[in-house]
Amino acid sequence: MSTTVRSGPDPGPGDNIDAIFFQERRVQCPCCGTILAYRPDCRFTHARCGKCGGRFVLPRCEISEDAVAQWLDEGDVPRRFVPPPKRRAAVEEAHQIVEAHSDLDVHAVKCDREGVLLHFPAKLLTESRFRQAMPRRCMQCGTRSHIEAHVIIFSGTLKTSVSLEAEHVAGAMTLACEQARNLSGQELLDSLPRVPNVPPPANLPMPYWLCDMCSASGAISGQLEPSANPGEARCQLFITKLKRAQEFLEAIGARGTPSFNLVAHTVGEIGESPWDTLSLVVQNRLEQWTHLGRDESFLGYAPDRDHARTEDGMAGLVLTNQRLIHNSRLRHREHNVNDPLEMKLTSRDGMQMLHIHSTKWEADIKLDGEGLVTLRRALAKGHFSVLWH
Repeated sequence: MSTTVRSGPDPGPGDNIDAIFFQERRVQCPCCGTILAYRPDCRFTHARCGKCGGRFVLPRCEISEDAVAQWLDEGDVPRRFVPPPKRRAAVEEAHQIVEAHSDLDVHAVKCDREGVLLHFPAKLLTESRFRQAMPRRCMQCGTRSHIEAHVIIFSGTLKTSVSLEAEHVAGAMTLACEQARNLSGQELLDSLPRVPNVPPPANLPMPYWLCDMCSASGAISGQLEPSANPGEARCQLFITKLKRAQEFLEAIGARGTPSFNLVAHTVGEIGESPWDTLSLVVQNRLEQWTHLGRDESFLGYAPDRDHARTEDGMAGLVLTNQRLIHNSRLRHREHNVNDPLEMKLTSRDGMQMLHIHSTKWEADIKLDGEGLVTLRRALAKGHFSVLWH
């Protein structure tokens, strides 16, 4: 959510200091330096300066439990008068805050299983914070590891950015994982290439992320709708993954807007299938040795880290509501959900070594942290009877 904050007055000599403290807080605009006022109970996380129009994140006031306990212990002891801060010459006369996200012109005009189509003015691309808002995780499978930065290409038609790169319309518009790993904020934007042959501001780099297993996925598309008046040009952005679209809207301060509520409601209604969180490469590999039966639903896949990440889908554990399936290069084993299962977990070199003891077979597998979380969640959803050691 977003709110507009304006410069605020200093308390007068007859004002109640406690009342003023709980009515207003002060923050300095990082863009122009103006001292601004806002209510401490303000439910918005993002703000727009009422003087220069710059957007920024409101600071949170953290109060410790010790501080609260100290207040309670004070009882009825009268408080010592604390003089108000001296008035700064640069501070203007104030008015009350709160114009809730009235300046946020990003609208979801389509939202269904296929994705979310957003419309917004092209001038938003001039704002660095807006162009940094895409979630830093793979747009296809959601992983945060082994991801590289790609640049959204706003073309004359709504075509996927990956397709445009493949057609060499814009050339290579990426930043490798090793280069992007330690970059964030403005440093990342400065390191990315501008889009050639595209009118400003759509030529400014706006990154999204793909992992090395999803590099062929067209997860996002952009379109520029030019206008005779450059200030009236608009953009379309189509995001195929509903959850990524929701995270993007939240990052730009749109929480609570009708568009955010529409996307969040759709996410809640449709949900995110565990199968859809896998890359297309992994899905194709799993289909070779995992054949779901009637009324059988996929719950999760935990890859065996004895194999390279590029081999994901070829070995590991697949869990459904009926079976646990262990597959490796040498063997394929299955365990029924109703049979007892024992698991022993030990840690070694940052990895989790898991020994599985089924009623008919035993196996060892190496898991990373993400795989272990997936395994535990799937075991719970499938109501497996597991004894952990």
